[in-house]
Formats: sequence, C-alpha cells, structure tokens
Amino acid sequence: NKMTVIHNGIDQKKFDIKQYDSLATHRKQGHIIAILGNGLAPIKLEKSIRVTDLKRSRLHSIALPHYRPRNLVLSGMRLRSGAIQVNSDMVDDIAAIARKTLKEQLSAIKLRALARAISKNAVNERVQKNGGALAGLMMNITNIATERADTRSWVTLPSEMHMANISLPTGEHDLTMEFLGKRGNIIDSKNYSGLQVRAGKNQYLFYHWVLPVAQKQKRM
Repeated sequence: NKMTVIHNGIDQKKFDIKQYDSLATHRKQGHIIAILGNGLAPIKLEKSIRVTDLKRSRLHSIALPHYRPRNLVLSGMRLRSGAIQVNSDMVDDIAAIARKTLKEQLSAIKLRALARAISKNAVNERVQKNGGALAGLMMNITNIATERADTRSWVTLPSEMHMANISLPTGEHDLTMEFLGKRGNIIDSKNYSGLQVRAGKNQYLFYHWVLPVAQKQKRM
C-alpha cells in the first residue's frame, strides 16, 4: 500500500506538495501575502429586442442587460525575493460571478421588461384612440426611447483575484511582483524595497494591474 503523507494536517500527495516546512520553521519566518487584482470586470451593456406590429403600425421594444468581457493580458503573478520564488493561484473569478448572477436574475428581468412593454402598449392604445394616429406615433417613439435596461455595475472591480504567500526569514528583504502573461512571460513588475519581515507576522500587499492606455492603443 502507498503511504499518504500528512504533515501539519495537510495531505501532501493530494495537494501536490513536494516539500513543506515544519511548524517550528514556519513560526520563525514572516509571511508576505500578496493579492493581485487582474484586469477589469466585464462591462454591463444593453441589448434591445424590437418587434414590429404590422397590424397596428407600431414598434415594440424590450431592453435587456448583458456583460461584455474585457480581455485579460495576465495569467497571474510570481513573487521573487532572492532565490525564493512563489507563483500565485486564482482565488476569485469576479467576472464569472457577475455573469452567473446575471444569468440567475435574467428570468425576473425579462418578466419585468415584458410587463413594462404591455403597460406601455396599453397607454399607447389609449393615446392613439383619444388623440389620433399622430399622437399614437409620438407615444410609440417615446416608449422606445425610454425603454432602458439596468446597466449599473462596478466597472473598476478586477476581473480576477490572485494570491501568493511567500515566507521569509526575519529581517529586511526586497521583493518583486512579476506579472505574468499567458505564456508565462513577464509583462510587468513591481518592486518593494526594504520590507521588514518579523517572525510569525503577516504582511499584506495589494496591487491592481490594468493594461496601461499606451499599450492598449498599441494592441488595437
């Protein structure tokens, strides 16, 4: 039978951990936890569905929201301090959560949009009956112009969250965040000089990386 190695409560084979510091060593080190906000969350836009009613010479419109993804340049980050380096893991996919949430809400959104369309059509009927064809046409144009989907969203949120934890001996250390492309190449980096690391203490670094405008224009 193959032996399963359990170290400090961790199944090393299951989590593909080839080397794990002892608890005593771990307590003598300080820990820098770096969090990367990758790119920008998708933009919520409006999509209009329009149907022509030939019988009444009228146009019906329903507006629904949808997400347009924004291209991600990075695949993650790597922390480097001297000879020690650690790659990040994605811990949250905000873009996927946004899409899933909208998908779950879409049935209710469609029902409300349909209810608005029915209500507007009823008003249109009354206006045309009382004011004539021109008044009905103006009301139809107003209804189409005022039919809007709710496109409110937090557009400055990152698309993904990545995290890496690097453990270092007590003392002063320089640290580099390397931002990696899809093929593992270094796209950009951020240097932190003279970080004071203390045994058993955690430090947190957060960086939100967004493709610079100059590079965006170059890629277009």
